[in-house]
Amino acid sequence: MSNTEIGAKVQIGPLLKESFIFVRRGWAAAPAALVVLVISAAALQGYSSVSQGVSPWPLLIEVLIGTLATGALYRSVLAAEHPDDPRFAVGPGGLQWGALEWRVLGANLLVALLLAIVAALAFIVWVIGLAALAAAHQLDIAALQGAQSQGLAALAHLISGPAWAVTAAVLAPAAALMIYLGVRFSLLALQTADLGRLDFGRAWGLTRGAAGAIFVALVVIFACQFAAGEIALGLADLVAWLTRSADAALLGAIVGAAAVAAFSLPMTVGMAIHVYGAQRGSAVARDRFG
Repeated sequence: MSNTEIGAKVQIGPLLKESFIFVRRGWAAAPAALVVLVISAAALQGYSSVSQGVSPWPLLIEVLIGTLATGALYRSVLAAEHPDDPRFAVGPGGLQWGALEWRVLGANLLVALLLAIVAALAFIVWVIGLAALAAAHQLDIAALQGAQSQGLAALAHLISGPAWAVTAAVLAPAAALMIYLGVRFSLLALQTADLGRLDFGRAWGLTRGAAGAIFVALVVIFACQFAAGEIALGLADLVAWLTRSADAALLGAIVGAAAVAAFSLPMTVGMAIHVYGAQRGSAVARDRFG
């Protein structure tokens, strides 16, 4: 890819269009990988619905399969950018794991670590703020500790007074910062897959002029995910009412998870590919996706 047009303005309309179009293209390029993704999403949803304990294995499986599918979708575009490099070739149906997938996994984990650090710092500042209120006798720490076992509703009621101002002042900016950082580094994994190296500064620069469009696209993708899940649950409720079956709700959750997995990752990858191609001035990306 050439290095021209870095920082070019990305329009929301074409970005959303290409994000939706890439669902079909992604399934055509890596059907096996996406089938595995959909099946695993359904299985993990079913497992979480009936499991009583907490296990890290579902999250690990989700991350690995998500990386596999993401790598396959990246390869479907980058292979044309690197025609003489077999390391970018797409495996049968998109099933392969190589250096590219390791790079994608590493980049995503580093971004996740960065966001986790911001969240942890915000939590520490929030606790310090609540402690200051307690020292000023404006918050009952004993009641706060008791609310931990009573759920979020009791905690929300407890901090509805002066503690709410502290909560809003700390957590709202932290959430906004996490969203902003997530948007600005949303091309890091794709760039790392393409270049073979981590470059946070370059990934940050590539979203210049595109951050607003990326944010809107992510909101639209989330809205589509929510709608698909709600439709599946609504149909499950209808089936449960018609058949008097208690298993319909579980089936609805599983079907909803599978439906969301079928389009959400291709849409997200399609968004990243469009922005990356536009910002880097890639002739191949413009021809194929813009």
